[in-house]
Amino acid sequence: RSCAPPRRATEPSSQGIPKNRLPLLLLLCLSLPALAGDFWRGPDGALLPDTGSHQTKRGFSGAVVITADPDWSANWHAPGTGVPAVTEADEVRRGGQLAILIFFANPKLDAARKADVRCDIEVLRPDGSVSANQKNLVCYQGPSLGDERHTYLAAPVVKYQAEPADLAGRWTVKVTLRDGGRRVT
Repeated sequence: RSCAPPRRATEPSSQGIPKNRLPLLLLLCLSLPALAGDFWRGPDGALLPDTGSHQTKRGFSGAVVITADPDWSANWHAPGTGVPAVTEADEVRRGGQLAILIFFANPKLDAARKADVRCDIEVLRPDGSVSANQKNLVCYQGPSLGDERHTYLAAPVVKYQAEPADLAGRWTVKVTLRDGGRRVT
């Protein structure tokens, strides 16, 4: 499905997170070099600058969204032409769940019109120790899904449940996307 990068909700209640939430913050970092964005557009069609969560390099674009919305998948996969809503979250309370979503757009296709998009995902606890470290995961590999300029959801979706024994504090999610056709990271 095609969409602009999801926008942050303006009120905590719209994210379904109570005001007395446990301060388990998630800092997300998309480790693509910071270059002026030429792909992500806002609702008004204006180009958005690169940020830590969405970036573009040589035409290949990637974005990371962390959501607490249990219906994100149904919204994303719903039929229709509208832009699906994916609400971002940066906190979760114990017992709560998050999904880390990776989006990409405009992968370069090879002569057979196939894309090869891979990623590394690293999750760090507040004390700096590694909670998860996955390398060279297939985000998408295969024939063109249609218009390469549309935004596509990558295959790996990381689900997180805040357990009672989990450290409170800022967790860090690092995602490195690679477009094999452009040889861009």
